[in-house]
Amino acid sequence: MYEEIQDNALEAELRGVVARRDPLPPELFQAALDAFAWRRVDEELAELTFDSFAEQPLALVRGAEPRLLTFESDAIGIELEITEERALVGQLIPPQPATVDIRQVSATIAVQADDMGRFTTGPLSRGPISLRCSSSRDLLVVTDWVTV
Repeated sequence: MYEEIQDNALEAELRGVVARRDPLPPELFQAALDAFAWRRVDEELAELTFDSFAEQPLALVRGAEPRLLTFESDAIGIELEITEERALVGQLIPPQPATVDIRQVSATIAVQADDMGRFTTGPLSRGPISLRCSSSRDLLVVTDWVTV
């Protein structure tokens, strides 16, 4: 606790020194905010609406049952099953062919959803993932990040 207070005080002091010696121009700060707001202007966010782990008591979370996730946006729904081996089995709703990029910290894996919107992957590394779906219908959707 004491070290945290010291770290916070040191950080505040360093921020003050930098602000006095080399202040950030207000127009640069505004440009950064504007750029951040446009980072996903063409992408629609599919929010996590169901996670089977959230429905189970903690003692059962590490069991052999697959984890089920549902993401929804105005344009599309994505249903995922994460197997015990951390492989994905998914489906786009409404069904449609698309490219699905499984984004991880260290890599991105691209798979194709078939005409029924189904796709699968091999085992994934432990850690956070997000899906990015794009189709020939100008659909571009990204999901929230979840940990596998």
